[in-house]
Amino acid sequence: VTGNLYLPKERKPNEKFPAILYVCGHGRVKKDGVSYGNKVHYHHHGSWFARHGYVCLTIDTIQLGEIEGLHHGIYSKNMWWWASRGYTPAGVEAWNGIRGIDYLQSRPEVDGERIGVTGRSGGGAYSWWVAALDERVKAAVPVAGITSMRNHVVDGCVEGHCDCMYQVNSQGWDFAMISSLVAPRALLISNTDKDRIFPLDGVVEVHRKTKRVYDMLGVSNNLGLQITEGPHKDTQDLRVHAFSWFNRFLKNERPLIDKPAVKYFEPKDLKVFDKLPEDEITSKIHDTFVLPLAPVPIPDDKKSWESYRAMVISDLKKNVFRAWPAKPDPVTLRKVVDLEADGIALSAYDFVSQEPWNLRLFVAHRKGLPRKDLDLVVLNVLDEKGWGEFAATYGKPFPKAFGELDELPDHDADAFASEKRMFKNQEWAMAYVAPRGIGLTAWSG
Repeated sequence: VTGNLYLPKERKPNEKFPAILYVCGHGRVKKDGVSYGNKVHYHHHGSWFARHGYVCLTIDTIQLGEIEGLHHGIYSKNMWWWASRGYTPAGVEAWNGIRGIDYLQSRPEVDGERIGVTGRSGGGAYSWWVAALDERVKAAVPVAGITSMRNHVVDGCVEGHCDCMYQVNSQGWDFAMISSLVAPRALLISNTDKDRIFPLDGVVEVHRKTKRVYDMLGVSNNLGLQITEGPHKDTQDLRVHAFSWFNRFLKNERPLIDKPAVKYFEPKDLKVFDKLPEDEITSKIHDTFVLPLAPVPIPDDKKSWESYRAMVISDLKKNVFRAWPAKPDPVTLRKVVDLEADGIALSAYDFVSQEPWNLRLFVAHRKGLPRKDLDLVVLNVLDEKGWGEFAATYGKPFPKAFGELDELPDHDADAFASEKRMFKNQEWAMAYVAPRGIGLTAWSG
């Protein structure tokens, strides 16, 4: 991990300063194909801290650092195995931050009992992870790095974030669970009011839930919320409050902030390597950060297989499908319509997936074919793309089956003709269902 260390120019003999770990957001600095790291983009923060009596370590991220790694495995690279193996770049960034604190505490200039962490955007998120995991952090100011799960999932903010923003969330935690782990230490939640990827209502909701924990512990004064006007941007207004927070909790001072954070250095001044090390592992850290799974021995008899099967099912229920109800609700199937058009019969049924959610099951086959004579029924579970294709195929011929939709996609006559040919030649039925959040139950914020 590459970084820059900022030190005050003047130091008395044996004097120790409070220290700040600054974790960077997504700010690319690249010239002529050479990455200088996002530590360059945010270096004015380190300069301000050093000018005001702090040691500041500013570290690159693996995505936009001097040594370029990857945050976007699931987001855009189809590396779905990341989640299956328990890997997230959020874990790497958190670990890098913790090791950064190790380094700060090794410095003779640093008072290891007065350490803070801050960063903006992606760095705001890493500030959460580090502060929650490492109790050596006495004060934290995550800037534009957290909002509610509802904002991410229902309002679609997840589309604006890469994988580094998320833990492997098998426990189904909302983000206030992360912020509450910082209690009782000093925490300032900082954001702007027009941030589209960290919306104001979600930020306020996280603060409200976190405040309950601080109030319960009797340390309400250690939690703050500051909202300034503006978009998702590194503004001077945000910085002033962060600087003041650290002065208050790491120096026991509350002076007027009269000097802005300004940039003093050129990218070349802050570059660590003239030539990147050949043995670097940052660019492939997703292959090694989580230990590979040990080979699973294949059971060689029925008893061993049954034991292994029971263990796997138990682990799946515990770790993957833990949100499933212990006792499923009755299905309570209800027929919505029986329709026929152009040689195809389509039936629609509503059933209870889990109270209070109903899902719709569509069943299509050749007109006049008794269901007792079917050779095969194929259940198709539709993702968003699949739902769009299904609605384009069947929506126009069977609009009553899609009655709750405000608008149907353009009809795909070729796909419908292909379905007709299949049903004409086969004693088959095709069943379709879209899970919660897709199709008739699509989320809307």
